Amino acid sequence: MSGDVGYYPDWVDNTRSYLGTPDPITGRGSGVNADVNVIIWSWCGQVSSHSESSMITQYLEPMTQLETDYPGVKFVYMTGHLDGSGVAGNLHIRNEQIRNYCHNNGKILYDFADIESYDPDGLVNYMPLFANDNCDYDSDGDGTLDTNWALNWQNSHTLNVDWYECYAAHSQALNANQKAYAAWHLWARIAGWNGQTGVNEQEMISLLKVYPNPAVDYITIEPVIADRFLKIEILNATGQLVYRDNLYGKTRVNCADFSPGFYLLKVDDGNSIEVVKIVKE
Repeated sequence: MSGDVGYYPDWVDNTRSYLGTPDPITGRGSGVNADVNVIIWSWCGQVSSHSESSMITQYLEPMTQLETDYPGVKFVYMTGHLDGSGVAGNLHIRNEQIRNYCHNNGKILYDFADIESYDPDGLVNYMPLFANDNCDYDSDGDGTLDTNWALNWQNSHTLNVDWYECYAAHSQALNANQKAYAAWHLWARIAGWNGQTGVNEQEMISLLKVYPNPAVDYITIEPVIADRFLKIEILNATGQLVYRDNLYGKTRVNCADFSPGFYLLKVDDGNSIEVVKIVKE
């Protein structure tokens, strides 16, 4: 899809066109993109041009309606990038409106503006210091954007260890790094990761047994409780869906045609989701 969420109703119409007619069984679209289960629309610079009411009618309500119409798709909300207007600026006020809506209604939020407000140390909030999306800010309160928090941090830390060079439109490499880390974390949580690290994978598998793992030609998926209904999805390393089924009892999945590598087995019993890492040799 092209464009951005600032152009209403184009972004809503494009979403429906991209997904197709809602499928009553999967809750996703029924068109050529029926495997898509996550949608995020980004802002350009239009957040600050909204009023409280237009933010509701042109963004928050349409997003909620899409969630209702496509219950099998996760819709990710987003704040707008910093524009140097500080705490009193309309951008911050509208971003707070989006944050509060997401918090009060249990929505998924990719807080773009928040990522632009802090360096990795997290000791200073640069947004009240009139930071913009390029990471420039007013360090001495004289009304001039005189320094850049991202470049300062990069210059005092080691390239290819603490941060990585990359192209970042309207911003700096460090900030792009942080947005990429946040996006990875977000996608992993949506896929079912509980946010914890250092946990023995075998301790997390309570709904089912998966064997052999690593696998060569097939994988056996066996629920611990035989009559439990489970929705099964297998995703490859890039997040593409390669297998889906509804499981009652032990099932054998042919994986002979899977490419070697890591896969995620996602199991949903209607109350919780667990993700098991599978290795295809």
